Amino acid sequence: MGDADALKGNAAAPTSATHPDTRSPLTSRKLTESKERDFFLYTNTTLRRVPPATRAFLFPHTLLCAIMKKIRCPKCDESILFDETQYEPGRILVFECPECHKQFKLRMPQPKPADEETAATANEEQENPVLGYLTVLENAFHFKQEIALHAGENIVGRLVKGTKANAPIKTVDPSVDTTHCIITATPQPNGTTKFVLRDAPSNTGTFLHNALLGNKERALISDGDIITLGATTLILHTASEAE
Repeated sequence: MGDADALKGNAAAPTSATHPDTRSPLTSRKLTESKERDFFLYTNTTLRRVPPATRAFLFPHTLLCAIMKKIRCPKCDESILFDETQYEPGRILVFECPECHKQFKLRMPQPKPADEETAATANEEQENPVLGYLTVLENAFHFKQEIALHAGENIVGRLVKGTKANAPIKTVDPSVDTTHCIITATPQPNGTTKFVLRDAPSNTGTFLHNALLGNKERALISDGDIITLGATTLILHTASEAE
């Protein structure tokens, strides 16, 4: 089937009939039928496909569906869910927003070959190689973890939504700021890396071997140095030491 047919196929078709759900006063639903006899059920903002072989045995309020993909209407930003596993890659689908009735198209993405993904990962590592890493010791607020350090400024802090830290720690330690300290990694001509530590600044301060760094102090750090942020302890490891 070509793209032109796909536009009229397995998606929310322009014509629909409204079927109120008398079993539940909380929702009303639309059942939309396409030319290929594929059925879709809107439950509020949820688009669900009902196979013809099973639609006669399903009640509207007991319909089950697979893991759904969320898209949004380009006009009113209404959420629409659909089962993307039902359609082959490259197919064009047409959706009708249940809120504003705007029709819009979506092309199913082509899967990226495994060798291309591997090459992309390798290229990214070559462009931004790991020069060292921090080992975060386990405590009551988090598990043990490792944080990669790259060239330039590595902003270390507690991981939160929208964080500015590019080297975040997954912790609930309230004494660690969201941007607590900065480690600047600079590759040297001899193949080594220079690491410089400074406070971000933070509310509880940054300690190097139990010594508090000043507001504008810069400290040269090397493999095995211990950094303390609140109740969290970090140990620096250089890439040469890791190898």
